[in-house]
Amino acid sequence: MKQTPGVAAQNAIFLVLKTQFENIGDALINRELVQLLRAHGRIWVDTSATPRWFIEILELPDDARCVDGNGRLLLAMLRERLRGRRVYFFFLPGGFVGEISPGQFVRRTLLLGLFQLLRGVGVKFCHLGVSYEWIGRRHAVYLRLKQSLMHAFCVRDVRSSRLLQSFHVQTTGVLPDLAFNLADRADRPRGEVRRVCFSFRTDQHPGQFERVHAAVRQVLDRLPADVGCQLAVQVENDRPGMDRLAALLAADAGVEARVVQETRDIELLQEHYTGMDLIVSNRLHVLLLAASAGCHVVACIDDRNEKILGLLESMGREDLLLDMTHMDPVAIERALAAPRLDGRTERNKLREGVARVFHATGTADDGGSA
Repeated sequence: MKQTPGVAAQNAIFLVLKTQFENIGDALINRELVQLLRAHGRIWVDTSATPRWFIEILELPDDARCVDGNGRLLLAMLRERLRGRRVYFFFLPGGFVGEISPGQFVRRTLLLGLFQLLRGVGVKFCHLGVSYEWIGRRHAVYLRLKQSLMHAFCVRDVRSSRLLQSFHVQTTGVLPDLAFNLADRADRPRGEVRRVCFSFRTDQHPGQFERVHAAVRQVLDRLPADVGCQLAVQVENDRPGMDRLAALLAADAGVEARVVQETRDIELLQEHYTGMDLIVSNRLHVLLLAASAGCHVVACIDDRNEKILGLLESMGREDLLLDMTHMDPVAIERALAAPRLDGRTERNKLREGVARVFHATGTADDGGSA
């Protein structure tokens, strides 16, 4: 479903850029959100808290307007409504884990009062590309209050949907991860694995590094002895763990693994992954970026990787999952031999879902929901 130029010209789309700037995965999903939205209206962005390099990564369209501060963004929203345009405000995508503090609950709930006033004048609130791994009771109460204001509230996997349902939080559906917007490459021919790349977060809980080390060793044991090995860092905080892993692999297995770090250049990372035959990771957007480059991916998870489990469950691709708490040799062989993760179907679902946000029932004046 595609917007006609005349319809898109009547839409004004607003975002505030405040995220984890050290994580290229956040840059990736925010860039793809911008790329998906640009076909449906003019984009306005509050960049007051955004580094210049991050703004450049987003590849904003030429007609995008950057404003400095929430106050100016709010005035621009009201001005566009007075001009008769349909105004959409998009919360930024990402993963949410855990409870919110009493102070956070109060601040966020008070802010909903402002959102309610804006909704009353026709602003449509949307949240796409979001997941929840677990939430507390205060967080659930806040989400129930927020969902009543939403025009579109789409989570990115079925596990997030089930979790929110268990707290009586309603969504408008499941929409694939925004990174699938990159999935436009057909499978390249598969051969023997000659180059493997590992990329892991190792600091989520005590003992995680040891699990990662053991998992990497078991995967390497099933690959050719002379396989080329690299370690990729997409998030700055992952570097100490990957350096430590490289040292251990050299000491106890004689494997020389070069550490490659890139946290700001998405195309450079894609090019790097294109040179690999296999990527093994517990980082969601390492897996999706590598898959978009035509690389075979295998996901290693433990009890802290619900969003990866949810995504692959949503696609029916649990064959690519390895549980680091119990590395089953049969599961390892199955994952290594499984078909590649083809995200082109998910890309099409994503694009059609974003288009539906702008064609949803309800007018610019009634605050109707998708």
